Amino acid sequence: MRDLEAQLFFRPTSVAYPVCELVAIIAANAALKAKLLSPNIRGIALGVVAGVLMRNVFFMKGLIGLIQTTVSTGNFDAWWRPTPYILAAAAGGGAVFGHIFMRKGLGEYKGVFMVTIFEGAHISAACLSGCVVMEEMAGAPCGAICCTGAVFSPL
Repeated sequence: MRDLEAQLFFRPTSVAYPVCELVAIIAANAALKAKLLSPNIRGIALGVVAGVLMRNVFFMKGLIGLIQTTVSTGNFDAWWRPTPYILAAAAGGGAVFGHIFMRKGLGEYKGVFMVTIFEGAHISAACLSGCVVMEEMAGAPCGAICCTGAVFSPL
């Protein structure tokens, strides 16, 4: 289990991604609170922060990986360490705080505007955290990565 944790969570990309994301969210939140953003940029910032927080698959994927490994091997060693609990708290916290940002954005802007921004950030965060950080597309042919249709067709 320690090998799985080290392999998934302590690679440079696995450390850099949440740190960069956290810095960006803190900066956006500070700009929102200080009212430094124009109204349109404020709406975009609220939607992007909500989308990124709610669709960050990094923490949930890590937690599910630990659960699957525990079930398949019967080894419960990981549950004696803080890793699964930190992952669960981060996944749940992202959903809760993302909801707060989305609710605030929907209170100030039209739903069509907010949902569009939210979904774009939602999809982008899922792609980045899944493909870049968790290496979901590792070993896939370049054509499958570059062409959306090729991703869904059997190769």
